[in-house]
Formats: sequence, structure tokens, C-alpha cells
Amino acid sequence: MSFIISSIIIIWLYYKSLKKFLIAIGIFIAGSIPVIYFTGVYNRFIQIFETGDSASVIRFFIWEKAWYLFSQSPLFGIGFGRFNDIFNIDRGLFDIGSLRGFSGFIIFYMKDNFYYDSAHVHNSYLQFLTETGVIGLALIMLFWFLCLVKLLKYYNNSENSKNDFNKKVFLSAIGSIFIVLINSFFEHYLSATTIMIPVSLLIPISIGMYWGKND
Repeated sequence: MSFIISSIIIIWLYYKSLKKFLIAIGIFIAGSIPVIYFTGVYNRFIQIFETGDSASVIRFFIWEKAWYLFSQSPLFGIGFGRFNDIFNIDRGLFDIGSLRGFSGFIIFYMKDNFYYDSAHVHNSYLQFLTETGVIGLALIMLFWFLCLVKLLKYYNNSENSKNDFNKKVFLSAIGSIFIVLINSFFEHYLSATTIMIPVSLLIPISIGMYWGKND
């Protein structure tokens, strides 16, 4: 889903012509349908609407727990990295007895148990809200917003340039941000090393290319 939405945004930014945009989208859809069918990716879409112990139902259950913890400490959260210690569906763990502070205002998870495994909220925004509160999420989103604004500005300024490579690098960086932000609704990609390392390299390289050209 994130790839589709990001591709639509990038295609529009690249052409900025309704006719060319529609033609490109038509080609994109025509080329995507056989790929989705023969690779079996469509099964992933079907799973979204399944009931029972499907991944979607389990996610809603985890999100409910995460939202409860956020509601108990909306400003600063329960402590960075502590959701995994207080809740894990595989261990049947939801240890709210060790929360200390003022419920509904600011509390922290104080127990000295630490679980280092792959458990998470399956939603980066809820993860940051739960562990760092509104302040933590606002800061991380401000960073991505500023990066996106800068890259869009650089791309627009390079539109009349004959160097088409620079434009494509800017578009790649913009697209990567949209992919990360959209995917983060369904997984904790804002802290996924395999995702963040290439994105964190691409964005400063793109910004550096613009600065180097305009020094």
C-alpha cells in the first residue's frame, strides 16, 4: 500500500501534467496487476479482512493496550523502550502494576525487567506515543516534516536544471520518506534498522548534493 501511494505521489511530482500522470498511472496499474497476481501478494490484502486470530485482529488488540498506556502518561510516555517490557502478547504479559506516577498525567514503568526481543506495537506512531508521549512523537515528526519540506524545495528549485539525475535523487528521497511514514501505520518502521539506515543515508546525500551544487 505504501509503495502504491508513494508511487502516485512521485509520478505526479515528476510529470505535473494531468495527461501524463494518468497515462503513467495506467501503465503502472497494468504492469502491477500481473505482478500482484503471480507473486500471490493479493493474499496479503485478503488477510486484512479476515476475522479470528488474523494479523489485523491481533494488531487491533495490541493497539488497544498501547493506547491505554499512552492515556496514562500522554506527555512523556511510560519510558523509551519500555512497551516491550510491560506488554508482550506471546508471553501473556501486561504488567501495569509497576507503573509509578500520576495516572492520566505522567507515569513511568519502573520495574527492572528488560526483554530484548522483536515485540512491538506494530505502529510507529503508537509506539512513540506510548513510550515518549506527545512530546516525543512531535519531535520525531518535526524532523521528518523538515526533511520533506527541504527536499521538496530542492526538487522544485532543480526543475529547470538540465541535470536530471539530481531530480531523480531528490524524488527517491521524497518517496522513501512517504514509504516510511505510511508503512509506520502498520509496523514499527521508524526504529527498524534495515529500513532506517538506507533512508538515513539517502536523505543527507540528497541534501548534500543540493548544497554542493549551490555553494
